Amino acid sequence: MVMREPVVRVFSAVTGETLSVLGTVFLLSTSVARLMTLVSQQCGLPVSSFRLSSPTGLQLYDWNRLHDYAIDLGATLRLDTWDGWAEFLRGCFLGHRLTVQRHLSRERPVMRFQLRVALYIAASLGHLDLAGWLLERGVRVIEPVGVHPYREWCHQTAHPDVAKCPAVASIERGQLTILKLFIASSVLTLACRDPQGRDPLRIALQYGHRECVSHLATRLCSVVVLPGMALPMRTYLQIKGWVRLGQRRAASRHCMGLNRAPFRTRVGDTVLVDDFTLPKMSSKPRRSEAKAGIRIPWLQQLNVAQTLARRSAQHIG
Repeated sequence: MVMREPVVRVFSAVTGETLSVLGTVFLLSTSVARLMTLVSQQCGLPVSSFRLSSPTGLQLYDWNRLHDYAIDLGATLRLDTWDGWAEFLRGCFLGHRLTVQRHLSRERPVMRFQLRVALYIAASLGHLDLAGWLLERGVRVIEPVGVHPYREWCHQTAHPDVAKCPAVASIERGQLTILKLFIASSVLTLACRDPQGRDPLRIALQYGHRECVSHLATRLCSVVVLPGMALPMRTYLQIKGWVRLGQRRAASRHCMGLNRAPFRTRVGDTVLVDDFTLPKMSSKPRRSEAKAGIRIPWLQQLNVAQTLARRSAQHIG
């Protein structure tokens, strides 16, 4: 029996709004991962950009079930994002490109992750200007959002939806204009897959987005004209896929296989260990020094200290 009242509510620390998750009472016995997927689809955030916690403040982990946390019918959960990300995500929700630019991280791996998150949100909410700017920055529409660099080491326990790409998000939400932009940017959008292995046309059919279905079917039935030949779109997509796979393998060999390893954390990088390190997903605002981008390497710190010591000695003398 479908409930008229929400099974659970989710308060978003990013927007200050409360989402209502509808369904049956059996949702309380499902996995946290399933709830994360439902919340992601409703609010437009990729699952790797937020966490959920119980009314008592306990973090909900994907591999557990909701009843493990004694969550009652109608309970209000809390959605938090990475510390220092609230302003960035609000800019993404509003489609404000300048706000997104201003609040990008100074850490390059984190910034690249943020750009993928931003394109995913733009695809979900239909922000054409933001999506176009991100494509100009080189963000790929068929590249999975993935996980935060702080959690790359634990990729084996990551939520399956971290493999979802912005192109899939646009189809799930029925964003036809964004979908057309993505196809124009990369024809391989027509051949992308979601974590369950479904192609774009099947996804659009399942969600009942008729305009997306019509556009995808038209493009898939079209012909690609090349010098001296004409190929059906499906054949052309297969060839493009083979070429892309060959390029990736060649790049992996050239880099001595480093690109094949999902574990890219290096000595000195921040890593998060569940239940052992303090969470960095409590929606805390950015500190003033982080906003200004002030980062002084240890060698520069040493030089500054030596300069101050010399000036102090000269003053005393």
